[in-house]
Amino acid sequence: MTNLCIYCDAPFPTARADLGYQSCLQCGEAVARQHKHTVIPLHKQGYMAFTNSDALDVVKQINPKRYER
Repeated sequence: MTNLCIYCDAPFPTARADLGYQSCLQCGEAVARQHKHTVIPLHKQGYMAFTNSDALDVVKQINPKRYER
């Protein structure tokens, strides 16, 4: 059975497919670089990961006095 990348249709190793990946290493890395997360320590909740679009709003809620204008 040949595993083909869902982005470029190039074959990739069966060991990678066994780990649950559906893309080759090059395409998988390119997609991973597009998605960025910010990890913010929340009071009494521990660390949480947020996308860049949500991170600024969460930080403003954590310390509202610092961001008043």
